[in-house]
Amino acid sequence: MKLLGIDPAPSKQSVVFDGEQFFSLEPFALKPFLEDVVDNNTFISWDAPLGDDFSASLSYKPIEKILNTKNSYIDGKKPPRGISTLPFASCPHWSISQYVLGYPIVNNELINKEKLKYRLVQSNDDTTKEKPNLFETHPAYSLWVFLKDDLENFKYKGSKESKLIFEQIKEILFEKEVFKKYSYIKNYIDNDDKLDSFLAYVNLELFLEKRAFVYGSATMGAMLLPLLDGVLKKKVLKNMLN
Repeated sequence: MKLLGIDPAPSKQSVVFDGEQFFSLEPFALKPFLEDVVDNNTFISWDAPLGDDFSASLSYKPIEKILNTKNSYIDGKKPPRGISTLPFASCPHWSISQYVLGYPIVNNELINKEKLKYRLVQSNDDTTKEKPNLFETHPAYSLWVFLKDDLENFKYKGSKESKLIFEQIKEILFEKEVFKKYSYIKNYIDNDDKLDSFLAYVNLELFLEKRAFVYGSATMGAMLLPLLDGVLKKKVLKNMLN
């Protein structure tokens, strides 16, 4: 089985991690790259909003609203500044996701998902052996889940200060038991895009070990995330797990 963690970008290089090395690809190069390497035994973890049911809203998916609502969290401890779950319509990944994958599908009259190369996984038993399996994930949110008891400042992108936080995050992350086996890759992660693609990849491995799960549904929106017990309230989790 081949696993790929991908941090896509429409205006700079996208980063792919395959468990051994990173690939940096210009926007128009990502699509042919994937077509060359994927097969029906490939799982792809994609760091950008996907989906095929937007009947609730053309601005946000219900799962995004849940992850942004303080009342969803135990003791109201939602992610801090630096970890954002934007409404899908506010994210800049639209063009490259559409170009490479055909998702998100906002209008089913224009795109027949049965003809798309990739199967979008929207529940924990939704994988197939007939197409490459595609998961929406959120590496930054996952990072907070892993390190929320160790750090307060997660602003690891976009400023001089964030570079120091980025290095601090790396040091603490690779001390965690779940990440020790990946220590060989630590020194190669020299920017936030590589960190995001790495975390996207790790979520796939954890999914196969039943330590990460697809939360949500087609109508709610679905994300592959680490175990959220102890993060979200039980009644919230009940509505998010299928």
